[in-house]
This record gives sequence, C-alpha cells and structure tokens, in this order.
Amino acid sequence: MRTKQTGFSLIELLVVVAIIGVLAAIGIVGYQKYIESSKKSVNIANASTLARGMAAELILPNGLCNQMFAAIRLNGPSNAGTCAYSIMQANPMKNPYTGQNYYLSNFMSNTISSENFCDASNPSLNTPTPGIADALGGSVRVGVIGNKVVVGACQPDGSSQIFNVTELP
Repeated sequence: MRTKQTGFSLIELLVVVAIIGVLAAIGIVGYQKYIESSKKSVNIANASTLARGMAAELILPNGLCNQMFAAIRLNGPSNAGTCAYSIMQANPMKNPYTGQNYYLSNFMSNTISSENFCDASNPSLNTPTPGIADALGGSVRVGVIGNKVVVGACQPDGSSQIFNVTELP
C-alpha cells in the first residue's frame, strides 16, 4: 500500500526561491536609489545651512564675514572661503558621501565661478582640491558669481545647487 507523501516538491521550492530572488533584486535597486537621494538631500541641506550661517555673520559689524565682504567690495571678486572656513570650523558638518567632515581646503580657494560649477566634463568651471581623487563629488563649495557670494552643493553625478549668500554692491 502506498502512503501519500506530504511536503513540497523540488519544482515548487525552486519557484518560490526564484520569486523571492526577483523581489529582493527589485527591493535592493529601490533601496539604493533611496539612499542616493537622501545623501544628495543632506549635501544640499548642508550647503543651505552654510549659506545661512554666512549671511547671519554679515549682521555682526566686526564679524569675519563682514570684513571679508568689505575686502571683496574694495578689491573685486576674490577669496570668499575664509568666512565659510571659520563657520565650518565652529560647526563641522559631515559629507554624506564620505562620512568625513567636508574638506576645509574647499573653502580656502575661489571654487565657484559659474552656475554649473560641478560639471565634471568641463574642468575649467571648477577648481579641484589637490590630493582629492574626486574633487567634485559630494562637496560644498564657496565662491563668487558675478556680484553674488554663493555657496554650492556639488553631487557626484555632476549636478549642483547654488545658494545666494549676499549681493555685493
């Protein structure tokens, strides 16, 4: 007499494993996109925070930013990084792409000169920081565009976001 076997056949198990594999692959891709977009948002928020901090420093009559902007007004476009450097020293922010504090050397050179300063295909638009392999990826930059002092967030994909700090008369 034959007994009825209970359990799952090999085919049924393989189908279930294949379905789980497809769902996991879809989930992993979606998760990676979510992580990338959140890093981009953090980098943009950090640039916005730095721009607000620099603008707030302008209110102080003897503040470092106020002195720097006075020098820019007198001598024309020049280094706008000293103010950002001092603010980042007092309130360090982490780069979401590297987990490290932003490279302070980014703020010691005039690194923004056009709206698309992050365009990696045109190196003349930006000033790479020496010693950093990917100088554009996940950075916050400070500079002067025309008569505006600006802070910019640069993403590894080459996109950028500009925040106006002040307009120079």
